[in-house]
Amino acid sequence: MEKLNCEQAKRLDLVDYLTFLGHHPQKVSNGDYWFLSPLRDERTGIL
Repeated sequence: MEKLNCEQAKRLDLVDYLTFLGHHPQKVSNGDYWFLSPLRDERTGIL
């Protein structure tokens, strides 16, 4: 993958990028996308 500069990174759609990486939202509500933390093991869902 090519390195991005700051301006390119600002234009990325984070939901699309996280989906590309294999992370899918646990909940979508009124255009808000809720993801589980990749930094810790979350045991309770938000559904």
